[in-house]
Amino acid sequence: MPEAISRRMQDHNLQAVDQMEVLGCCITDSSALMNDWLQARRADHRDACDILSHRSMPVQSALLLQRMSINTRLDHLMRMLEPKLIDSLLQHFDDEMLQLFCNISGISLAEPADSVALAALIARIRLPISMGGMGLTSKASIAHIAYYASLLQAVPDVLRFFHGDAEASK
Repeated sequence: MPEAISRRMQDHNLQAVDQMEVLGCCITDSSALMNDWLQARRADHRDACDILSHRSMPVQSALLLQRMSINTRLDHLMRMLEPKLIDSLLQHFDDEMLQLFCNISGISLAEPADSVALAALIARIRLPISMGGMGLTSKASIAHIAYYASLLQAVPDVLRFFHGDAEASK
């Protein structure tokens, strides 16, 4: 643990632990504990996909819930965790979202005879709705941007925490 953080923890009588969940995100320096936590998130996601792909779910409702609810589940993690930690989770999520969309809408990814047509179909599904797509943006493609945007947003608070209000206002 960095010395500056260790000192601040001692100043506030805080004790370090192996792992904890804060605001929906795992905080740990153990890759094994992080992997276990991420696998649990993956299982949660799989359960939600099973519900949406059930035959009794109306297609329009399922597509709307996929785009507005399930597809946004990882947005918070993308802003909180380094992309290298969640890269495989995001890739799996993207693949599952694409497969779920195809299952709900009755599209077969095996139908296009050539890879160009398949790539065009996937690109159309991933485009924002305003551009004629289905709004299922690839999380893996925006993970780095989301993470670094959150870091930049946190800079004033981090400066204020370590250096007081005078430094943060500069």
